[in-house]
Parts: sequence; structure tokens; C-alpha cells
Amino acid sequence: MPALSKKFLPHFLIILLHIVGVAGTLLPLTSELVVALTPVNLIVSTGILLACHPGALRSVLPPLLFCVLVGFGVEVLGVHTGFPFGRYAYGPVLGWKLLEVPLVIGVNWFLLIYAFFSIGNFFKKPAFRILFTALAMLLMDLLIEPVAIHLGYWSWAGGDIPIQNYLSWFVISLVMALVMHRHQPKLMNPVSVTLILSQILYFSAIFFTKI
Repeated sequence: MPALSKKFLPHFLIILLHIVGVAGTLLPLTSELVVALTPVNLIVSTGILLACHPGALRSVLPPLLFCVLVGFGVEVLGVHTGFPFGRYAYGPVLGWKLLEVPLVIGVNWFLLIYAFFSIGNFFKKPAFRILFTALAMLLMDLLIEPVAIHLGYWSWAGGDIPIQNYLSWFVISLVMALVMHRHQPKLMNPVSVTLILSQILYFSAIFFTKI
């Protein structure tokens, strides 16, 4: 395979995954099936991102484990106690659950933190990069929430999204970004931009056509 084609293949696969996701979700005939494949999309996207990770994969293992375990842990706490996000419950869409939380949720936390931290590499000061990551995560959550509720990913008690959800999302993202910086201070994975833009395309398309 020519070097140029190999370089752009990960970008092509990410874009293709999300275009198929948009089209499949919007078509009534395929919507239920495609939405149910969301966990597969997240796992494949994470795999592609890690395959393009600059440097040894073992170097990203500590932040990966931290984000996955802490992300899953706070979701379990949230589902069972209402802290820190508020009262909510997961639907069946995101696949297999443990303690009423989809197993893929921890992967999603890592995927987004990794991607936004990578995109923020243009900041020379670590504090700005970490803050950018947390703010970008917050903005992403604002976009995802109404679509996720519509697609049955999760639902909120009473139907309203509490402010504490967004505050907690920001604080947890900040902590994860700090850990990412501790282990990957120079992280720059070009596939991250393609991934985030593709996710924004997906959630925006669903938001403006279905909600």
C-alpha cells in the first residue's frame, strides 16, 4: 500500500464509520440496528485511534486504565446514588452492562479525553491544554445529551438535565486531562481531529433532523 494511502486510511475509516452511522440512524428501516451498533463504533474508533498513537502503546496504558476505570466507576456511582451527575438510568442501546452501566462507557471517557487532549497540543502551556480539554468535553456533552436521550442511550429522572451533570462532567474531565498530561505531555495524534469532527457531524445531524 502506498505510504500516502496508508496515512489517510485511518481518517477514511473514521469518516466512513460516522457517515454510515448518520445515514443508518436517519433511515427508519435501519435506525434501530445502527443505533444498537453504537458500542461497536466506539470500540473500533478507539482501536483506530490507538493504532495511530505516536510512540509505544504501553506509554498510553496508564491514562487509558485510569480514564476507563474512573469513568466507569463514577457512572456506577451516579446511577446508584445520583452523585455526582444527578439521577439517571441507562437504556439497552449501549450494550452489555455491569452494575447497570454499559461496559463501553469507560472506553468512551478515554476516547474523548485522549482526542481532545491531542487536539489541544497547540497550547504551549500545560494548564491551558488541560483546561481546553475539560471545556471541550463540557461542550461535547452539551451536544451529546439531547441526542443521547432521544436515541435511548440514557434518561434523566423527571426529564430535565441537572446543572450538576455539566459541572461534574467538567471536573472529572479536568482530572482525567491532568492524568493524560502526566503520562502523555506531548501527545499529538492527527486522527483525533478527524474523530471529533466526525462525532460532531453525527450528533449535529441527528439533532437537527430528529429533535
